[in-house]
Amino acid sequence: DQKTFRENLQAWITRYPRTDMADDAQNLINYMDKEHPEIKADQDKVTSKKLFRIDPDTAHLFFYLVDKKTDVNQLIFNLINFNLDNFDKLNLIAEIADLNPRQNMVVVKTFRNKDAVMKYLNVIKSSDDVRKDIPDIPLTPCAISVENFTILKTNKSADLYIPFFNENYQ
Repeated sequence: DQKTFRENLQAWITRYPRTDMADDAQNLINYMDKEHPEIKADQDKVTSKKLFRIDPDTAHLFFYLVDKKTDVNQLIFNLINFNLDNFDKLNLIAEIADLNPRQNMVVVKTFRNKDAVMKYLNVIKSSDDVRKDIPDIPLTPCAISVENFTILKTNKSADLYIPFFNENYQ
């Protein structure tokens, strides 16, 4: 059973970190993830449910997940203009947050609760104003509670947050 095998490899890595066998186990997991991404997706879904919590009444943030190689200055400029034109009374702030060696987050903060950030997310998804001048940059829009944002920055894996977002915010 590939799922059980992957779980046992992960347990080995946790039990014996920084060993040659742990490195070999990680290489096997990486290979399995490439060959059978559905197993990793299922595992990520389970892990994300353990890591993140839905709390619709707390403060939330909006963010775009972007590749680190991307120059996001134009995106931030467009977001600031979009916010001034559409959400001026919220006094939103746009900034860059480092996530991991491959990805950054362009964060817009702070929203009162889940409903407020989802209203923002839906308006921004239907608008071309933010994407003008940067049509080729792949952007992944997300909403996240401040508490989950802290967990995401500590964990550094958007792959674990995206399934949680898709299940709880879509």
